[in-house]
Amino acid sequence: MKRGAPSNPFSSHRVAPGAIAYLFEEGESADGMLARLDRAPAVLELVGIHGAGKSTLLHTLRGAAESRGAICVCFRARRDEPRLPWSWRWKLRGAAYCFIDGGEVIRPRQLAALIRACTARGIKAVLTAHVHLGHGEPFNVQPRAEALAKVATELTRSAAHNPAAMEVRLRDAGGSAREVLFRLYDEWEECHSHRVG
Repeated sequence: MKRGAPSNPFSSHRVAPGAIAYLFEEGESADGMLARLDRAPAVLELVGIHGAGKSTLLHTLRGAAESRGAICVCFRARRDEPRLPWSWRWKLRGAAYCFIDGGEVIRPRQLAALIRACTARGIKAVLTAHVHLGHGEPFNVQPRAEALAKVATELTRSAAHNPAAMEVRLRDAGGSAREVLFRLYDEWEECHSHRVG
């Protein structure tokens, strides 16, 4: 069997936001969150620690909005590029939703201007941040052992991963689902390198 990133079920291209869907708690769904957003707040802040699943939830909400035929615009901020693109106002034209990944990275004045522009145009904004930035209603994103065990089981298509063991893994990784997936990647590589080599 071929080893390494392409065949590892925990490779980044298989676990990246957008590659896997956010698994909601019972009674919650992407459509339900969007319906709540449509009814009340203009801005929803997805708040949680690094690796909690904020970007995965953001991509899942965006996919749900687009499947309903909504026009969406997405901005992804990076620490090395904290500015929005110069054409950000033009990109909002006709949009129903604005998805912002990495809200705390964007320069505060630009983020405030973007939120004001969205609100003035009736565009619902969803942003991710490590802490509540005060622009809208916060939604606390926390990884759950049951959901992470289900994702790991689906990725490996093998023996079920135990939620209790996944709870221990989450605790050892400081609550970061991303870190758990990185460690599962390493364990898979180590296990399969001994079989092949």
